[in-house]
Amino acid sequence: MKKTRLMLALSMLLGGCYYDNEEELYPSPTTSGGDTTVVVKYSSDIEPLINQHCYGCHSAASYQAVGKVNLEGYANAKSAAQKPKFVQCVRWEQGCNMPPSGRLPADQLQKIERWISQNFPE
Repeated sequence: MKKTRLMLALSMLLGGCYYDNEEELYPSPTTSGGDTTVVVKYSSDIEPLINQHCYGCHSAASYQAVGKVNLEGYANAKSAAQKPKFVQCVRWEQGCNMPPSGRLPADQLQKIERWISQNFPE
């Protein structure tokens, strides 16, 4: 009888223990690949990235010398991003390494890819 009570008490005690990992239950946008419902816009999200990483070689003043790719302004950036080579270059695939200063951080690459998949919101 004592053994049964002890087993019952232990099973209730141990059966009630449960460990929730908050990151698994509620992943943050950075760990889950980002919130795909957030609209990525050229003016607020993409243009600053291009200014920081691309305009040194791909502005209206310098694009003739470097691959003839002008990324200055929405229309030029959209036109370039519609070509598969654009994403290959920013992903550093197939020998195309842009920007040459180093790979973009994952969150910035995700913004570019999301902007493209959302059909280039201005």
